[in-house]
Amino acid sequence: MFSPNEKLKFIKASLEEVEEVLTSVNAPYVAPHGYTTEATRAYLCTIKRGGDKVSIYIYLHLTQTNKGLMYCFDKDPISVTNYSLAKEEAMEFTESMGFIMEKAEVTANTINVIPPFMEDLSLLKKDEEEEDIELKEIPSEEPTPKEARAKEEEDIELKEILPKREVKPEAKVSPPAKKEEQIEIEIEEKPKESAKVPPPAEEPKLPAGKRVIGKIKIKQIVSSAVEVGQMSKEFNTVLRFLSSL
Repeated sequence: MFSPNEKLKFIKASLEEVEEVLTSVNAPYVAPHGYTTEATRAYLCTIKRGGDKVSIYIYLHLTQTNKGLMYCFDKDPISVTNYSLAKEEAMEFTESMGFIMEKAEVTANTINVIPPFMEDLSLLKKDEEEEDIELKEIPSEEPTPKEARAKEEEDIELKEILPKREVKPEAKVSPPAKKEEQIEIEIEEKPKESAKVPPPAEEPKLPAGKRVIGKIKIKQIVSSAVEVGQMSKEFNTVLRFLSSL
């Protein structure tokens, strides 16, 4: 477990004693123990203590008021066997406050300007103020008439040298026409059946010596005369004549 140690203001260690330093790439607004909320950066430092012992420190640098607060592990120093567990707990502690930690490169030139190793933070503030330079826009100078004329002549020469590129309109490719499927249907013509003409009715053959006059049937005539009940002599004569035929 890590607890604040207000008596410890900075870490006194040489470059050879520094095992590892992690620093936050962001500066979230944090309210550490006994301080107001402001933009803060975190540092996680591992220091060799001789043998197989190390110490892990968490340092919070309040950037607006330029103050620092040191956190120490309650079981310091830590053995090598317990180092991974203690470091994991330190990472969880810093990430719970919103810090994103990354490994920092520590050299002989940079160790004296890293806040956890600085005895006097006012030097850091002074350096930051000196680096705060206001950038002003430099107005562009207007070219002289001679320079403007030379620029125009140069542009004209470039236009004459460079060939004009004609922009050809892109040919529109029409979609391929759909082939109409031709379906050939063969229609077989059936021969027309000729109308059957009934054969002519055969005339009844009469016995030799007989003729048909007016196609009158004698029997019908006789029966008709009998029904009338009147047979004149003239009719009997005609009947006899017809019978003789």
